[in-house]
Amino acid sequence: ARAKTMEGEMEPPAAEVEAGGGEKTVHEAFESFVVEAKEMKELLSTLAETPDGQARINSILDKYQEQSQLLDPHLEEMVTKLMGIVRAAGNDSLHDSKGALRRASSVLYTVTKVRGFKTVVKFMPHEVQDLEPCLKLLDAQDPADHETWETRYALLLWLSILVMVPFSLSTIDSVLG
Repeated sequence: ARAKTMEGEMEPPAAEVEAGGGEKTVHEAFESFVVEAKEMKELLSTLAETPDGQARINSILDKYQEQSQLLDPHLEEMVTKLMGIVRAAGNDSLHDSKGALRRASSVLYTVTKVRGFKTVVKFMPHEVQDLEPCLKLLDAQDPADHETWETRYALLLWLSILVMVPFSLSTIDSVLG
């Protein structure tokens, strides 16, 4: 419960106290509900280099479909890491750009499926300089390849937020620059 101050304003929720005596914020308390949080972070950090963790991350995320709000404390970090891989693939700065893009897109799709696109898109980068690499990645996709639909989904979702940013068209054409 929240107490009122002398001025009638509501005080922020009190911090919870751990068994060891240390204080734990409400945000940190929710982290404990995602049992596999540490494992997921480790797998995400190696996702660009190795395909081993993709299926495991997707299966962990699927567990939280019924109570997806439990993922919220981790969502920004997850989407930021995944979009970092997508950005790097757009700049061709990865050894296995196509594979890394595909793995990151698969996990990004699962995050979106579990938590909802409106929540996930808030954490995607939305800078004007990302428009051209996103379009380049989309253009490189083969629409006949039914195995890469998650990649197209993730790129179109990213594009949907990029086109909402107001900008002058002359700022994005690298041919003119």
